Amino acid sequence: MKNVLRLFLSFGLVLVIASCSGKSKDIDANLAATAGKPAEQLYEEANTAMANGEYNTAIPLYEQIEREYPYSKFATKSQLQAAFAAYENDKYDQAILALDRFIELHPGNEEIDYAYYLKANFLFLLGAQRVIMKTVF
Repeated sequence: MKNVLRLFLSFGLVLVIASCSGKSKDIDANLAATAGKPAEQLYEEANTAMANGEYNTAIPLYEQIEREYPYSKFATKSQLQAAFAAYENDKYDQAILALDRFIELHPGNEEIDYAYYLKANFLFLLGAQRVIMKTVF
């Protein structure tokens, strides 16, 4: 009986590992293809992806700009855009965390009012979503 249990656990572990590896390979391939590009070009590609509704493509590009060019003007813009892309992708928690980080890192930024507005809006939507879920289920 113990051998059967070990076999099932091993098989389950292999399935979990295999399912996690496919998505990260695609993201890693996209990031490798964009490595070394100027911040402005990455920002334009991310904005194009946003305009086309490809939020899962835009978010890693914005994050890459912040990682590779942390002191550029595109890094701070990318933080806000990444938060908005997460919101558009219905990932409210991720959007709120990104805005919290922006607010903490850039309290004197000219876009700080917009960041607070987005955060309040996302918190409202997240709360409304949770209320609806509680009443329906």
